[in-house]
Amino acid sequence: MAHFLSGACTFRTSHINLRIVTQLHGWAERDRTGLATESSGGFILPNSAVRAPDAAWTRHDRLNTVPPEEQDRFLPLCPDFAMELLSPGDTLGSAQAKMRR
Repeated sequence: MAHFLSGACTFRTSHINLRIVTQLHGWAERDRTGLATESSGGFILPNSAVRAPDAAWTRHDRLNTVPPEEQDRFLPLCPDFAMELLSPGDTLGSAQAKMRR
């Protein structure tokens, strides 16, 4: 599942992203079934594409399939939830096309 919010890569967008990541992290802590990450944590998808969503959440049972020594790199799996803020020049269509790849 992915959610898209319109915003620029600016100070304001950074603040919005912080609020989203904070909320996602708080939910993940209460839910205890997975971990939330921000854009420093990336994923290597099955088609070899590398993605680092602004916010993501991945279930523990899926994280546990990745050996601990590989968890210090981008993970070789898709997150269960990903959120990306769109820049003013981005369109929903271009973002959806990127997701399909």
